[in-house]
Amino acid sequence: GNNMATLQIAGEKEINIEHEPLLPCPFCGGDGEVGNTHTPYYSVECLDCGAAVHGKCYWTTQASHRSVSAHKKALFSAVVTWNTRVTKPKEVSGE
Repeated sequence: GNNMATLQIAGEKEINIEHEPLLPCPFCGGDGEVGNTHTPYYSVECLDCGAAVHGKCYWTTQASHRSVSAHKKALFSAVVTWNTRVTKPKEVSGE
């Protein structure tokens, strides 16, 4: 589903983890997918139009490269970034 991702930890086994469900793409309404390159730095990309966001990078030390905690924080930051929506500014009435 759109609320599961795999933590791809270098030198370790992959760990499936549940996260907040991904909202539809804010541009086209398509489905998002979590991406990763075996580092604590994750992204979410729309499978239809290719729009993408990146979460915060938690690669602060060589040890964080293999830290489950760092990977979780990085994954969750990408999901929160993808799911953040800005409300439309209020129209200012002319006087």
